[in-house]
Amino acid sequence: MSYLALDWGLKKVGVATADPNGIVITPRKVLRRSQSPQIWSLSAEDKVALTKLVQEYEVSVLVLGNPLSPQKSPESSIRAYKNFCDKLFTLLQIPVESEDETLSSWEAQKTGAGPETEDSVAAAIILKSFLSRRSTK
Repeated sequence: MSYLALDWGLKKVGVATADPNGIVITPRKVLRRSQSPQIWSLSAEDKVALTKLVQEYEVSVLVLGNPLSPQKSPESSIRAYKNFCDKLFTLLQIPVESEDETLSSWEAQKTGAGPETEDSVAAAIILKSFLSRRSTK
């Protein structure tokens, strides 16, 4: 079982992976998205790119950064995020887990990551948080 994390954005998607044991977390790449009117949507290009990533890294669990705070986000935004998770599951046929991504971009900037790698480092931070939380359960 290997892990794939996504720091999903309107224009870019940061990608990171972890080995089956969750020991080695690696920022991989930043995907550029074509202009989309909504963040929680999947273009044809997104679908192809995600399918290739899952195959390339032999992914069995997808971790998606969740920027939404239940206390501060409108119900419609929370619903759109959950629907997006369902679409990813339907497309990829692997479990889709949600992980709080609060401050992940800020933390990525603090590591010295440049604009070209910042999103993949943020995805690695999201994945590290998910795996840490999971190992304490």
